[in-house]
Parts: sequence; C-alpha cells; structure tokens
Amino acid sequence: MKLSHPADPIREPWGTMTWLVEDATVADAGLSLMRMTLDPGATSPRHSHPDCNEVITLLEGQIEVDLDGTVSAVRSDQPVFIRAGTAHHITNSGDQEAVLLICYSSGTRIYEAVPG
Repeated sequence: MKLSHPADPIREPWGTMTWLVEDATVADAGLSLMRMTLDPGATSPRHSHPDCNEVITLLEGQIEVDLDGTVSAVRSDQPVFIRAGTAHHITNSGDQEAVLLICYSSGTRIYEAVPG
C-alpha cells in the first residue's frame, strides 16, 4: 500500500484545486485525482486535456457542465465522462460551494486553454 500526501490547495479566482493523487505525489501513479471546489456562481476556465480522459463526480452542490457547447445540469449520482481533447468547463449553478472529485487517466495532464 502506498499512501499519498496530497498537495496544498491551490486557490483560483473561481475556487480551489487539491491534487490528491498524481505522479508528483505517488511515483508512477498513472492517474490523477483532484478535489475541486467552485464558488457560488463561478465558472472554471474553458479548457481541454488532449492526453487524457476525465471523469467529474459531484459530491456537494449544483453544477452545469459545458461539453463542446452542450450544457447539462449534473446530479451527484451522475458521473460525467469527458473524452480526451473535448473542450469543457464547469459552472456552479447553486448558491453554495460545489465540491467535486475529478479523475484523469494520466498521472500528468496537459492543460490547454480553449477560447470561448
């Protein structure tokens, strides 16, 4: 068994990211796991990951996910699968902080900002 030592939370204008597992915290993990918070009404930047798939799971709050221009409300029992290269962003559509668990199919991810 290998216990991970999560990184310190990173504060962004829209919320926080805490990397729980990635190659930087567990050598050769081969995947990434992040806890993300979104402030009420906030939206994460539109981006894609050309090198990995992503799964978003809502733990608390209300969110909408935009996948290549198609917006869907997401429930906590409804994981969202995002194929590598798909432009996306997340909006907190509620009046309380949203908490998400996000998993990537790579221990290191390429982040590409997408205009729009």
